[in-house]
Amino acid sequence: MTLKSRNRLFLAFFIISLLCSLVYAGLYIYALVTGDIVPPESPIRPLALYEGKSLFAYSFSASLLAIAFFIVYVPVCTFILFFGFEKTQSLEVIYFSAFLLGCLAEGNRIILPLFGLWKTYTTLFIFSGRLVFAGRVLVPLSLLFAALFSENEERQNVERNYIVLLVISILCGVFTPLDTASIVSTCTVHWGYAKMFNTIRFFLFLFTLITMIINAFKKDSIELKGNAVGFVLLMAGYSLLLAADNYVVFFVSTALFTIGTIVYLKSIHTLYLWR
Repeated sequence: MTLKSRNRLFLAFFIISLLCSLVYAGLYIYALVTGDIVPPESPIRPLALYEGKSLFAYSFSASLLAIAFFIVYVPVCTFILFFGFEKTQSLEVIYFSAFLLGCLAEGNRIILPLFGLWKTYTTLFIFSGRLVFAGRVLVPLSLLFAALFSENEERQNVERNYIVLLVISILCGVFTPLDTASIVSTCTVHWGYAKMFNTIRFFLFLFTLITMIINAFKKDSIELKGNAVGFVLLMAGYSLLLAADNYVVFFVSTALFTIGTIVYLKSIHTLYLWR
């Protein structure tokens, strides 16, 4: 993939993500005006901390804010990738765009409470649940691929690797069983084998971190060590933001997610400035 074609793809992705954000905002405003926003009833909480404390009580508005953060985050980050890495030959940012694609899928959760969609069990309802699951497979895999396949000799394989990422994620989204009778407090459908999936995702994050640490010490690179720190903050923020259904978790997760993104991308940019 040439630098020119990569930048064109980033620009196209920025336009698409911005359009998605505007569509979500338009649908939400319309539903708000018409009074068609229906919060889930008795939802499952993915992270029930200090249930008796009011600070950690379930808040539907906090869940919506967490989704809105993803909706805004993707076009902003894509804009940064396009202009900040315009002349940087970095394979990591290509895989990071797959990470952003996974985050873009999270924005789809905003439609679940609109017009009481979670009550309907329609094709759109099912599609929304599968799309979110596919995105949650894509996120850990994209950063793992960034850690494993970022060397120059992997440059000719980047398109193949990217397609593999997408195919695996789509297949997982298509074939995973959904528990449509159960709605999660973060506005998504509960899926089968959730605990097993979360365990697998945790080990993918752990394997990615170990790979990054080994590469950093093998090359004695301060930038790669910073990249590993950014990854930890990014994944901590991302994981908490997925479960954010109260304001405490929301504010902590957005802070970690934002700082992690800055540290992760800045370390990559600095690394390639020296090459």
